[in-house]
Amino acid sequence: MKLVREKNKFILILLTLCVEIFCTTTFTNADNARLVSFFYLFSGILICVLPILLKPPIVNISYFKLPISWFKTALLTLCGLLIVWQCTNLFAANPFHSLGADMLSTIKTLCQRLANNEEVYAPVPTVWGDMKVVYLPAMWLPYLPATILHFDLRWTSMLFYIATIVLLFATRKYNLSSLLPYLFGIPIVFFVCMTLFSMPQFLYHTEESLVLFYYALLAFALATNTTWLIAVSLCLCGLSRYSLAVWAVAYIVYTYFFINKKQALRIILIGLVMATFLIYFAQATHSLSTFLDLQKHYLDAIIASELKYRPQIAENLGLAKCFKYTDLPLLHSIFLVACFVIPVVSFYVLHRLKNKLPMQLLLLISLKFCLIFFYNLLVMPYNYLFFTSTIISFAIVHFYITISPKSAME
Repeated sequence: MKLVREKNKFILILLTLCVEIFCTTTFTNADNARLVSFFYLFSGILICVLPILLKPPIVNISYFKLPISWFKTALLTLCGLLIVWQCTNLFAANPFHSLGADMLSTIKTLCQRLANNEEVYAPVPTVWGDMKVVYLPAMWLPYLPATILHFDLRWTSMLFYIATIVLLFATRKYNLSSLLPYLFGIPIVFFVCMTLFSMPQFLYHTEESLVLFYYALLAFALATNTTWLIAVSLCLCGLSRYSLAVWAVAYIVYTYFFINKKQALRIILIGLVMATFLIYFAQATHSLSTFLDLQKHYLDAIIASELKYRPQIAENLGLAKCFKYTDLPLLHSIFLVACFVIPVVSFYVLHRLKNKLPMQLLLLISLKFCLIFFYNLLVMPYNYLFFTSTIISFAIVHFYITISPKSAME
């Protein structure tokens, strides 16, 4: 009877993760987007709540003889080959020069300018007219080798996506008496298949796999409590997307006052040194004000182009579709308030629970909780943006199912 209850815990959280994966990767339209958005929001919140309400499951597998290292190697090899095969087909069917989106072509221009010692952040007239380039350094610098060596930038995206999948399995050491690490392969394969076949444009149209890697690296760093890696991943996340900014500040403040002052100071020092180097190397020092004004520029552009953006809002995830188009500035105001309030609330709850669950798991839950509201309150919530939050869900579930009974009681 106890074994059945333990299995049910895992099945519940596993199904919740699969529902979130399905919501972020399935095709949405104006008819089903509201329903899918609701399930996405609900499943994301459940991923945060279930590890707190349910003790970690323990499922004995004395009959299961396959070593976990073999299983991990076989599964990662399968996923890697599948990604390479599908990307080869996608890149051949969609040549780089024929892409309709401006992301990768702009990134290539930035890399070419840096390689040629030209002004990197000058306007790109062929793509954005007179608008200033708003890509943060960590979004495009990894593509520099591909540009210098003259091969398709999207192979870089593919490599970062494979590295992300590897990190999903590297979050924790395994308890070899548990079946759960083997079953964790199910949502990973499901996620890979859905992204490759349901939303393939994610890999051949965007640079999003870099962001996924940065957040997977952050999850790994938090789970292993590796100070220098936390600093590096926070820097990379912060110099690619703004979604982490307030949480990162709250995390450092909390670490300083309640965990380890020296660790907090080391994170600040390493992060600042790395951020300064990347900004200087990318010639972005004079574009900092442009980066800070980015959200306002996006909002103004969206409000001014209702015919273009209304269908996209209606067919993507998030709560923007529940607002009148004229009320989008109100949604943006709610978004800004939530960006500051939610991290504070999440760390207050974390502090209350610090003696019930491992701090690493609580930090991941706190981060996930902030990302849920950040992306759901975006004015322009493209579906592939939500992959970032799902990566943290993987880390939470992975950590949860590999907690030893002793650590769970501490």
